[in-house]
Amino acid sequence: MSKSIKNFFYAKNISDVLYQINSIQDLEILGGCTQINEYPENSLSIRKIPELSEIKKTERFFEFGPAVTISRIEELQNAKLPSIIQKAIKTIANKNIRNIATIGGNICSKPIKHTLFAPLLALDTRLIIRNSTEEKIILLIQDKKENIFGCFLNERISQQKQNNCEVKEMYINDEKSFIFSMKNNGRTEKMIKINAKDNQFDFKIFEKDSKTLFTLGEKDIVIKKSNYRNECYCYPHSFNYPEGHKNIFVGKIG
Repeated sequence: MSKSIKNFFYAKNISDVLYQINSIQDLEILGGCTQINEYPENSLSIRKIPELSEIKKTERFFEFGPAVTISRIEELQNAKLPSIIQKAIKTIANKNIRNIATIGGNICSKPIKHTLFAPLLALDTRLIIRNSTEEKIILLIQDKKENIFGCFLNERISQQKQNNCEVKEMYINDEKSFIFSMKNNGRTEKMIKINAKDNQFDFKIFEKDSKTLFTLGEKDIVIKKSNYRNECYCYPHSFNYPEGHKNIFVGKIG
């Protein structure tokens, strides 16, 4: 009986990843491999790519590359990492596993949602998808009834200018962006994509001192910051909601 041959590739930078993806059929990207029972026929490791293992901290958020290990995040306890993330990380396997498991693998591994999925949802985490020329963002939202919905942002978020001065709010207005419902307690059988009316998609992030974190459409979805979460609401208005499902996200207006 002949043995199945497995091809395992390494990439040293992002350009190398893109080249291999375009050159090798059915190539699967791997991180720490802690969820792998059997390697695919063609796999690519991204662990040696420095820019995918970067951790950045700004005034408003942390940014983690997909190859950042769970143990490195665990070591950020003194950097004002949200307690919900700290507690979740401590429950992941053991220290040896956390040393090699990655945040990208924890989020993207199939077929189940792993430990960090729920707390990252609760923190309104942005999932950024990049290639050599573009950057896409996915925002996921989960409410107290475990409805999961969000938006796909096709363009980079940028600051607008008024009278040649930058304003603190950030906007996207783009016809290729859309909102979606992933889980809505049985109101639909599958994920629903919802486009904006007249292809006018509006997304706005508010300034630091505002109670509001961001809005979608003409306040179709309004997400408040952590101290004001009870004031979040949905009011369907500026998107092409499916017939009979105008309140698809949470089942009620407000």
